[in-house]
Amino acid sequence: MKILHAVQRSWPCTGGTEKLMLDLSQQFSKDHHDVFIHTTQAHDLHAFWSRTGRKFLEKIETYKDITIYRSEIKYHSRIRLIYAYWKQYKIFTQTPYPYVPFFEEALTHHHIHHPYEIVHASALPYDSIIYGAYHFAKKHQLPFVITPAIHLGNERLDLTRTFCAKHHKTLLKKSNAIFTNTIKEKNYLIHEGIPKNSIHPIGPGIDFDELKGGDGIRVRHQYNISDPILLSIAAHCKNKGSLDLLKGIQILTEKGISVTGVFIGPPQKDFNTYFKKQPLTLQKKCLILGEQPESIKKDFLSACDIFIMPSITDSFGIVYFEAWYYKKPVIGAHTAVMEEIIHDSKDGFLVPFNRPQVLAKKVQELLASRSLRENLGGYGYEMKALRHQWKYKYPQFKDVYLRLLHHS
Repeated sequence: MKILHAVQRSWPCTGGTEKLMLDLSQQFSKDHHDVFIHTTQAHDLHAFWSRTGRKFLEKIETYKDITIYRSEIKYHSRIRLIYAYWKQYKIFTQTPYPYVPFFEEALTHHHIHHPYEIVHASALPYDSIIYGAYHFAKKHQLPFVITPAIHLGNERLDLTRTFCAKHHKTLLKKSNAIFTNTIKEKNYLIHEGIPKNSIHPIGPGIDFDELKGGDGIRVRHQYNISDPILLSIAAHCKNKGSLDLLKGIQILTEKGISVTGVFIGPPQKDFNTYFKKQPLTLQKKCLILGEQPESIKKDFLSACDIFIMPSITDSFGIVYFEAWYYKKPVIGAHTAVMEEIIHDSKDGFLVPFNRPQVLAKKVQELLASRSLRENLGGYGYEMKALRHQWKYKYPQFKDVYLRLLHHS
């Protein structure tokens, strides 16, 4: 197969959807299929809407036999962008960033050199990517597949108005297949009128061979850490629960409980602003490492005592499974999706979003009992990590691709 994967960012950028599409591309590539990733020039999220964001200069790169094409982002006022989407795709979007007006044109150009057979795009609400890929697929009579990665939120914060607006539902109904990350995402789409037989709740996988090798002793020595480690890996901001973790560490410190918070991943503006205002006593308890190579990430997964990401904006959370590979207990937030991913008191804990007192209490409970940490982490390994390997997930994705090609 010649496969086109379209996504808002790609290697070496971090993020759930970015990782899913790259990992899936690698699985197909290892199986001797030709995979091409089309994405934007954005390096960080800020580049979606601001010229000051980091951007890649290279338009074409190769990563492990996968060719990555990057298209240019254009910057205009919000009103002008909303009008541009209406003019180009006849949709009224509230999420016009990033604006990549020539994305479909780029797909068409490269299609001449290596004709694609199937198109898979992700994620909502990035309309330039989704609609560019969809219109390209339909013009060339190719199967169009989408992983929407819808953030459902919880009863206090409904995120579906942004992540699955009216025009998104129309597009989903026209898609040949939809991959959801969870059963709850599938049920939401069925409730919204999306045909049940087009939805496949498969979700991302993990690769044990790529995850192995983390050395907790080495990284503790490297950073001179003797305290229990509370690890978080995310694009750190309020909605990812990163501020809750900072506040939780402050509460624990005031109680005389010494911990080290390790934050891996790009900190966003609200996180940086909040952190700079905190007392030195809290700042000294935290390591803000930003983006790190996989080797450092694996070392800290091995070294940490608890993995914490009480996020309200996730459609899956593959990092929980990576933590479970290292048999670590996890803490997430009570959301519709996380209640399916994390089994409270079995492989970790769920806490209310924006309630750092509750988070600190659960951390204290875990730190007080090594056996509890080992039991929760062990259950996560046996019941979650082992069952969510790519060797089980990839054949399901491949089967859908082949069936669509057979009927196209």
